[in-house]
Amino acid sequence: MPMPRIIESIDRSRPSFEDARRPRPVRIHLWEPDSAAPARVVLLSHGTGGR
Repeated sequence: MPMPRIIESIDRSRPSFEDARRPRPVRIHLWEPDSAAPARVVLLSHGTGGR
């Protein structure tokens, strides 16, 4: 399986856990198929504040 492409985004509507003066970072891990064949999509979100 290839490594995911990681996209860094920011949620300006919520404060960061580490510093409430800064917006919350959002990290998206995107795995893309190796071929042009159709791929299934699975979304997993563990919730806010999990590690």
